[in-house]
Amino acid sequence: MPLIRINARGRDPVLHATACDTGGCALPWLAEAAEGSGPIILMLHGYKFQPGHPVHCPHGHILGIDETNPCPKAVSWPARLGFGAGDADEGLAVAFGWSARGKLRT
Repeated sequence: MPLIRINARGRDPVLHATACDTGGCALPWLAEAAEGSGPIILMLHGYKFQPGHPVHCPHGHILGIDETNPCPKAVSWPARLGFGAGDADEGLAVAFGWSARGKLRT
């Protein structure tokens, strides 16, 4: 499992695009996933992204492992860091999404 997608839902971390995405699921699988060899990389996007949004979801953009995004700015961070190649020691990439679509000034 080279990539785990997690979102912040209030104070809870939840799996992206699963039944857990609505909250209430614990994350015991994270410890199991981290037992392999290789590095563990945590990727955190910046302003203007919204997990689950049809246009602004970071998991379908910079945090996605697929490099076929039609947007020329969408460089796959996991792929460029060496994840998804199938190597036994490639490690674990954790993509963390949070709601960042608000105004900078109030």
